Amino acid sequence: RIRPWLPNEASIETVAVATQQAAAVEIRAQGQSCLYPSHFVFSPKHPQASVYKELVTNIIGEAIASGRGGAIVACGPAGSGKSHTLLGYGSDPGLIPHATLDIFRSVSSGGGKLKVWCSYFEVDHELTDLLAPLPNPKLEETGSGEVPLEVVELRGSSAHVCGLAECYVESIAEVQQLVDYGHQRRAAMEKLCCGVHGRSHTVFTFHLAWEENGALSRPQRSKISFVDCASAHGFKDPSLQGLSEALKDLALG
Repeated sequence: RIRPWLPNEASIETVAVATQQAAAVEIRAQGQSCLYPSHFVFSPKHPQASVYKELVTNIIGEAIASGRGGAIVACGPAGSGKSHTLLGYGSDPGLIPHATLDIFRSVSSGGGKLKVWCSYFEVDHELTDLLAPLPNPKLEETGSGEVPLEVVELRGSSAHVCGLAECYVESIAEVQQLVDYGHQRRAAMEKLCCGVHGRSHTVFTFHLAWEENGALSRPQRSKISFVDCASAHGFKDPSLQGLSEALKDLALG
């Protein structure tokens, strides 16, 4: 995707354009041109709603109708628009806000029988639950702080994060509050640990289940995950595809 230019980027001489067939991105800079093939290219003229309709609508529909999960993985260099695409800004909401709206439309039309939980974690040198309370420094000193998250493989499924908070939500506003809290917690932890922004991956997940006669009707809840990969410093990073597949596998659970 070629994201829209920001106001402070008007002086940048690098130009990214979609080819006529919309199957490649051409980067022009300093009199040179590079072509990057792709399956499809969203130009800056494509609004967030178009990206959502093309990529995510069917995933949400299948998760609600049949319990089939899905994952949307955003990869690319710093500033390429990964967070812009997933979250959006101001009056231009991204994929996660659009998905939230669709999910709660289904909650409303289903008479409240569709139940929704959210989880949010960060992947760096370890896993961090972004919806957990901030650690108490005094407890950290005594060794009674946060319990580390652990990824395990379960029989009949791919992976599960043990100890991860799953917060029950009943409205769009509550989902937004969780996203905002996760960002604030991530920023606070980076400040405490002197971390470098953009060097970790995040996974935000909707967990869905239908309720019938006061009980959840499906033994396994469907999951829809949005993965924001750490900044790739080059398109030819050989580890990028493997990382994307590993995170997608973890997100699908």
